[in-house]
Order: sequence, then C-alpha cells, then structure tokens
Amino acid sequence: MDGHTQEVDAGHHPVKVLSRKTFPWRWKNSQGDIVDEKFVLSSLSVWASDPDSYVKRLAKEISIQTNVSLPDDSGLEEIAEKWIEKCIKKLFANPKWGQYNLDLIYEDRDFPDRRKIQLPRSILRDQYEMQKRNKDKQQGEIDRLETALLMAALSKNEFERRGIKRFLIVYPFSKKNKVDYFFAWLSSEEKVYAILIDPKLAESNFHNNVESATNIITDLFRSNSSIRQELNTNGIYFEESTPIIAIDFQNSMKKYSISEVR
Repeated sequence: MDGHTQEVDAGHHPVKVLSRKTFPWRWKNSQGDIVDEKFVLSSLSVWASDPDSYVKRLAKEISIQTNVSLPDDSGLEEIAEKWIEKCIKKLFANPKWGQYNLDLIYEDRDFPDRRKIQLPRSILRDQYEMQKRNKDKQQGEIDRLETALLMAALSKNEFERRGIKRFLIVYPFSKKNKVDYFFAWLSSEEKVYAILIDPKLAESNFHNNVESATNIITDLFRSNSSIRQELNTNGIYFEESTPIIAIDFQNSMKKYSISEVR
C-alpha cells in the first residue's frame, strides 16, 4: 500500500510449490538461482528423521527384539548389526518372515536428480492399512534409495541414543549399475560398517553383505580422506567431479538447520 489508500503493483512472480515427497534437485530460489546443492542433498535427512507414530512403533518392536536376542554385555557393533538384520526381516517379503511384506525393486536411474521419494510414514502406513483390510498379504514396492532412508528413520532414536552415526553413501562401485546405495553406521570406536541396498537383500546372506559392503566403504574412506573430513565438518560430502555422495544425517541436519517433517 502507498500511504493508506493507493495500491502499488509490485509485479507477479510465479512460484512452483513442490510436493513434500519430491526431492528438489536443481531447485531454484525466487531469483532464479540454483539453491546450494549440498543443502538440497542434506534435505534427505528429513526422510531419514521421520518422527511419525508408524515409524516409532516399528522401531520399538525392532529394539525390543534386538535386546532380547543379544547378551547383556554386547558391544555397539553387535547391537547395531543385529538391529539392522531385524529391521530387514521386518520389512521385506520372504517366505520365513516379512511383517510388512515390502518388495524391494531395482531402478537404474541417475542420482542426484529430481524425483519422488516416499516418506517412511507413508510406506509403513499404506502397507499396514492394506494388510489390515485384506486377508492375503499384498506387497508394496520400495526402491533402493527409499529403503536406505526408511532404515535410517527407523534406527534414528536407537542409534543416536547409543552414539551411533547413520550415513547414506551413494557410490557406483560396480560397473553394472549407474548408482549403488549403502546404508552405513559408525560407532564411537570410529569404525564404519555398511550394508549394500540390493533387491536381493532379504534373500541373501546378511552377514556376507555386511562384510563385503563394510570393506567397500572402508576402502573408499581410506582412499579419500576428505570424505570423512567433510562429514565431520559439514555432514555431507559432494563434489561435481566425483560420483560419490556421503551424508551424515545427524550432522547435516545441524549444519543446515533442517527440521523433521511434520
């Protein structure tokens, strides 16, 4: 308003509102400039920190079963590894188990790129409600990136309480894939562990997967010391010149003041 009576035309600027399920790669601000890519990648910590009741309920079940199945004097490495194993058994379709009966699908797409990512709450809620309505279990689909983020969301409270860090590592180590996704964790002893998110995750030998993936990520960190340095300082490693992305979910949220999804 000009004074008290005259309207001033400030012009018009169209604003595109994205769904909250959209990973906004190549996001532009109101001036048309690309938003800091490290900040956008760090926004994945929103998916990895979903505080929804469906997430908390399953996380509690996994924690109880993990604690029951391990000796009282178990170390952090044993607890974290058993926790992830129980998580996989709860989530994925398998003749022996698979409470949520999810089907882990393979999508060979470029990353990072703008795309839809299901929220952990949506994955669990939709599958839970669908199974409650039907006598026969129906499979819901989840891809590799969504799986890594769901595992991160489920483990958030338990791992942070124990001082265990959670990471997403995007590293195309195999020539057959454009992208390979790893969920990794780091205990207070500063030794990194990882699991490769693969469509055969539920059927393959869990401990062999952890051993192989841990060796791959350990070698990656050893050969590129700047990854660990950037994760400790900024919570994220990303360089246009390399196909490697690493995100420390807890550190990146603090660095970029990112809030949990509500």
